[in-house]
Amino acid sequence: MISLIFERTEGFISLPVSPESIEIKIPGTNKKTDIVSLGEIVVLREPGLASFNVSSFFPAAENPQGYIRFITNWRKSKTHARFIVGSLNINMLVAIEDFSYEHRAGEEQDIYYTLSLTEYRPYGAEIMSIDIETNTAAPVTETRVDNSGMVEQTYTVVSGDNLGAISRRLSGSWDNWRELYEANKAVIGDNYSLIYPGQILVIPQGWVTAT
Repeated sequence: MISLIFERTEGFISLPVSPESIEIKIPGTNKKTDIVSLGEIVVLREPGLASFNVSSFFPAAENPQGYIRFITNWRKSKTHARFIVGSLNINMLVAIEDFSYEHRAGEEQDIYYTLSLTEYRPYGAEIMSIDIETNTAAPVTETRVDNSGMVEQTYTVVSGDNLGAISRRLSGSWDNWRELYEANKAVIGDNYSLIYPGQILVIPQGWVTAT
């Protein structure tokens, strides 16, 4: 069974029906060239961006329009998301390359879809500080405040929260969201992707806040 989770700042979803397979492509970028007296050689380079093709369906009972809105809004926002497939040890940033869906005869309430994703690699200019006396440059490092001594017993959900983000904020790891869900299943209900502002969640014992 393949379980897929997509995390964004606004929330996260776990696809309701696991696809039978995921097509994964990691293209090569090696370059062939000719050298006099040696002939053709291969110049080794870093692999290209990974791509993923996922096909499955959103069943009528799982509010398929909600999943379509999530993916459509993600695409319109021109932002990346985290793509997680625990059983395949995949956990990386991705962007939507293509998204299509259809209604099939006799199954009008179910929505079948194909989602194409491309690996996203963060990029940007690095800020440097210049030492005038030595005329050398060094990256500017960010100072972080260690609040590891703070421990919270409860947490009140605010607008924009999701279990993954709360888990990362309070335990230091997104992967602990299921532990948070199990500790608050009576409050959240069966759908762990739906939490609401004002809900008070119990923080699992032993968690240390990382905010």
